[in-house]
Amino acid sequence: MLKKLILETSSRCNFTCKHCPISYNQTPADFDINLLYKLKNTIENCEEISLFGWGEPLINPDFLKLVSLIREISKKVRIYFTTNGSLLNKKACDHFINNRVDYISISLDSLKNPKLREIPLDIIINNVKYLVQNGNDHPHIRFNVTLNALNIYELPKIIEFSHSLGLKEINCVFMTAFFKSQINQTLKNRISLINEEFKKSRKVSEKLGIKLRLPDLSTPKTSCEIAVNELFITSHGTIKPCLCYPKNLGNLSNQNIEDILNSTEYNEEIKKIKNNGICDFCYKCQYLNIQNGKGFDFTDDMILKSIFNS
Repeated sequence: MLKKLILETSSRCNFTCKHCPISYNQTPADFDINLLYKLKNTIENCEEISLFGWGEPLINPDFLKLVSLIREISKKVRIYFTTNGSLLNKKACDHFINNRVDYISISLDSLKNPKLREIPLDIIINNVKYLVQNGNDHPHIRFNVTLNALNIYELPKIIEFSHSLGLKEINCVFMTAFFKSQINQTLKNRISLINEEFKKSRKVSEKLGIKLRLPDLSTPKTSCEIAVNELFITSHGTIKPCLCYPKNLGNLSNQNIEDILNSTEYNEEIKKIKNNGICDFCYKCQYLNIQNGKGFDFTDDMILKSIFNS
């Protein structure tokens, strides 16, 4: 049984963040809400549905309706999404509260650096305050910080800022370079700096009672649970084991989800991942290869074009 279904509600975005590889996507689209009915049994039997991908989820004009339909299908499934926060408003916030959305991560990479934050801070502040004051921790709100060489020094201040808004959690990931010009901005081969700043940040978070989720710096993993326990569906309805998998294993537009998951092609691919520990494309994934530096560098045009256009 799948633990998590990741549904990319849109591969479009209203911003052009410099570190984002969305420019590789030649055919951005919004997920067709009618395809959701094909996922009814999957939603009923999975633990969590995450509504995000390479684009901004709320840019899909049917996003609020998607949330309502998912909650109608299952009262118990956890609903989660990550957003840049720019399209949150009172109507959307009330909808998420009323439909019992469980988690919302809002991207916040800097408090002061305009190169890392295109969204006015006051928009984020007003929306977070409204959700915290009216949601009673449902949805649970947290900031999501993409750490790089420019902003890792800001993390203690971001923790303090989160606390001032009434948040109780921050999630951090490392920036991955999708373009060669970005490699020097990543934290590749800067383990000492990472450890030093993580130590400072942990001290602040413990003092303020903020749960700080930091990337795992342990030895490179030899297996991947993501592709085995999760399923990623692109905004075009394409089925993949994970967000970065550059291969199409089916499409909801002309197939049923049950037929795809029971197909020889899909099961052979999952079997290969199980047997080999990781798949042929995982050597660049930051969740598997941080310690040796490979996880910071995804500058492979062929793979990126395959990811976005398969």
